[in-house]
Amino acid sequence: MRNVLLVVVLLFVLLIGGCFAILGAGLDAADEAIKAEEANDKPKEVAEGKAFTHDDYAVDAGWTVAKDATGGVTIKNARVTNDADEGRTALLTFTFYKGSENLAEVECSSNELQAGESSKLDCVSFDSDFPTGYKTIKVADAF
Repeated sequence: MRNVLLVVVLLFVLLIGGCFAILGAGLDAADEAIKAEEANDKPKEVAEGKAFTHDDYAVDAGWTVAKDATGGVTIKNARVTNDADEGRTALLTFTFYKGSENLAEVECSSNELQAGESSKLDCVSFDSDFPTGYKTIKVADAF
């Protein structure tokens, strides 16, 4: 009887230990995924007209910063490719800085893109002035 009780207690301890090990592994994987997404959400400095990648999107070289019809800022001739394994829409924010001052932002979106597909980016800014004197452009996810 004593041996049976010891075996039951040992099995119970092993069961609880196994549950904690599985829970710990799951939490570690979730922590790594969160850290990867946080790193991805940081704005990335880009050079006007140069190709760049962000969040598994590849933007082709040749895009330009221009004045829009109201004298504000827009991005023209930008094409994006979805390098992810799933369909989605690109939503990117281009921010123009002079030092630490945010001068203007341009929101760009694509058509729905399946894996490997490309589309032009449609861009709009709600800033009424062109960001004169900007030194840096950074790109981030719009959401």
